[in-house]
Amino acid sequence: MDLTSYIASMSVSMAQANVAQSVSTAMLSKSIDSIEQSGAEVVDLINSADIPPAGVTGHVLNIKA
Repeated sequence: MDLTSYIASMSVSMAQANVAQSVSTAMLSKSIDSIEQSGAEVVDLINSADIPPAGVTGHVLNIKA
């Protein structure tokens, strides 16, 4: 393999690696967005829960395995 072919081959390899890294970064970004959205929904669900005042019995079922 001569020098020109080697340089061309390395250029293609680096371009492919760059595309793969870009795709991986985009997928990670989407995953983080999804996790943040799920977390926000859980916080909203917790904040909207009807929690009885302390000392009131009969409103919460607590089962231990």
